[in-house]
Amino acid sequence: MFIVLFYNENQDLRPSDIEAPSFRSNDVWLVLHDSPESEEKLISQLGELPIFLDSNLYAARRDRLEGEAGASLHEAYRKGLDIPLVYQRVGTWDGQKLTFLMEKNKYERRKDLAGVHFKVCSIESDPFVVYIDNENQIMTGVFGETWMLLQQVLNFTFHDRRLMEANPALNIGSLDAEGEEYNGLFGMLQRAEIDVIVSELTITKTRSQYMDFPTPIHDYEYPIPLHPHPHPIIPAMTSDPVPRPRMYTAKKQEKNAWKSYWRPFPLGLWLASLAGVVALALALWFVRANEAEDGNLQGRTFSTDLLVVWSASCMQGIPREPKHPAARFTVWLSFVLGLLLVNSYSAVVTSFLAVEVDALPFSHWEEIRFFGSSWKLGIMKESSDFDLFYHAYMSKEAPMAEIYEKLILGKEKDLYGTLEEAVRRTDENPNYAFVGPSESVSVSAEKCKLSAIPGVVASERLTVALTKNSLYTKIFSHL
Repeated sequence: MFIVLFYNENQDLRPSDIEAPSFRSNDVWLVLHDSPESEEKLISQLGELPIFLDSNLYAARRDRLEGEAGASLHEAYRKGLDIPLVYQRVGTWDGQKLTFLMEKNKYERRKDLAGVHFKVCSIESDPFVVYIDNENQIMTGVFGETWMLLQQVLNFTFHDRRLMEANPALNIGSLDAEGEEYNGLFGMLQRAEIDVIVSELTITKTRSQYMDFPTPIHDYEYPIPLHPHPHPIIPAMTSDPVPRPRMYTAKKQEKNAWKSYWRPFPLGLWLASLAGVVALALALWFVRANEAEDGNLQGRTFSTDLLVVWSASCMQGIPREPKHPAARFTVWLSFVLGLLLVNSYSAVVTSFLAVEVDALPFSHWEEIRFFGSSWKLGIMKESSDFDLFYHAYMSKEAPMAEIYEKLILGKEKDLYGTLEEAVRRTDENPNYAFVGPSESVSVSAEKCKLSAIPGVVASERLTVALTKNSLYTKIFSHL
């Protein structure tokens, strides 16, 4: 929506007239004036208004260009609460066409945040945030390097309060029983004691009510498993899947039994083969019923036709060869289809039985909720993985809410503190599964003992966090 204001030096734009959210919406404000005198007073008054980086307030001053009417277009914004107004010329209007003198995208024009200072808290967590120079506050890693690049491009300054505990998840914070306030780092962010948390934070619906998240830096699917595969840390460096949390349990080898000989072909192919035998038998029966001259087809019933087709498909031959071309073609087709099936099956079953196959307790991660009485599920205490299930339970999002209720709620003894503890529990109890990060399991000496249950739990998006309604969320997202 466009909002046009006609302004002269006798008017007064007071801060009480227009509220801050009005300027931070998608509305475009255009102030029209016609003299340098009115422009001076306009700039003075705009400096008192809540016009920040994501606002769309422009001022157009009428000019005379070689005898023709035209206008100069200026934009006004402030980089922060205590920073003076920026008023700059961005384009001209010649009566027919608007010509931009600067970048068209407003965030490209406004990405110099000189004078803005952030209070930051970062958590060292390899490979996401790694400190390489504490004195000069330099960090690397997926998130650390992203933050340093933002600082270089936007030209802001920051002071970093660093946390280097062994388990960073313990410092992040959780909601109180009333669901109103966070403790830990999230509490500091909620109380505006800090401006930014630089760490691999999961974007959740609940968290988004108390803080802002810019565009995700790291985005991946979140499955619940049994066979770890090492993945690269930075998705841009490879086309392979990125690392993701999985559900693990002790690896068990499947023993060959009579059912193993059915598994090379899917159930649908077996049923299609049987249906093909019946269809060919019906075709042979139809030819016999409508061709009285072929003596070799007389005296047979449909059950006999079934046996003829079956024997032909098994390459055993038939007692009497039919004379009618349609009947001969049916028998020949039975033979060819049987030949293809036998050769295909022989090739697949040989390789199938020669390869060791993990015995999976469930075909999909959701099925663990049906085994609540016989299985135990471990999740790292006070981790983002735990929050994922907890928030699903609070918002009644099936099936994770049901899993939390049956396998996590009131069973704190099944939670684990370290990856080594989780692996040890799978050794002690074959019906114990745990959720853990695949990038940690893939480099663990115990990975050969584990298998991953297939299936996608959710998509997890990781990024930094800013205070709620931060002035800088959109410009961070733009870059």
